Amino acid sequence: MRIVRSSRHYSQTPGWSMLEEGFSMFLSERLSIQPNVFPFYGACADVIAHHIYRAREERLHQFWNLPIHSLATDHLVLVGAFMLYLGDTFSDDRVVTFSKSDYAITDDTFRTFFGASLERIEDAWVHHFPTALLSLTEAEQEADVQRWERA
Repeated sequence: MRIVRSSRHYSQTPGWSMLEEGFSMFLSERLSIQPNVFPFYGACADVIAHHIYRAREERLHQFWNLPIHSLATDHLVLVGAFMLYLGDTFSDDRVVTFSKSDYAITDDTFRTFFGASLERIEDAWVHHFPTALLSLTEAEQEADVQRWERA
């Protein structure tokens, strides 16, 4: 079923490529039976997202609608981490339902599924990092980043 939708929307319907890429990473992380799989390789997704945000000046809402071939791997990793945050915050079921959208993924789509625009949800996610990172020491965070960069 997804293949038919993907061929109809991928790289054609605004925001849909990012949704599909993020959802595939979400599923990979949620369903994996191995701990070291792409894109986080066993590292905490929030640690890696925080690391990428510190290194880049771009925000997710700025590149969400760019053509998929123009994005760096870091962009896609952020999208995957963001989808995991959506699942943790709003429920995995809501993310699955969101992934079935057949329309452009716009701020209105985010409002419909999550109650706020992409930019506002992203701001909440970024502000959540310090709290999320409290569960790891600085040494553990650095080890996650180093493992991820090596992978």
